[in-house]
Amino acid sequence: MAIHIPPPSKWSHKHIILVTLIGTLVAIAITAIVSISLSPAHIYLSLTDMKVGGPVEDTKFYNFTIVANNSSPRMAVLYGALDAEIWYSETAWVPAMVDLSVLQGGRRQTPGNVAHINVSAEIFENLQSKLLAFIALVAQKLLVHRVHS
Repeated sequence: MAIHIPPPSKWSHKHIILVTLIGTLVAIAITAIVSISLSPAHIYLSLTDMKVGGPVEDTKFYNFTIVANNSSPRMAVLYGALDAEIWYSETAWVPAMVDLSVLQGGRRQTPGNVAHINVSAEIFENLQSKLLAFIALVAQKLLVHRVHS
């Protein structure tokens, strides 16, 4: 008894184009899903509790809090460095001490978390009048890396 093998069905050009378009749409959908799921964390920075005070007459401390709100539900934030400076003119500034102890290991902020980072800068009495006229906060070297939680 002979085995009958049916001839291969021939696809028309329309079928080939249709399969190619469907394959392309599936690839685009997969790329979009991966891109959206691996999007970087959304961080919003704001300043609160700005105060000037200190026990010494010639030296005052300018204290404020940086509120870092990580609103991402899945992505954590890894801070490489967070530096703050108080600028009292276009060329003169005072470095500020940033306390990162509220972050896990001093670097990591968990998803959906609000971190209150305390900052303090030492200001001499002769700079205070200039400081009140022109204050600027510069956050430098803020390196945000995507970290899966």
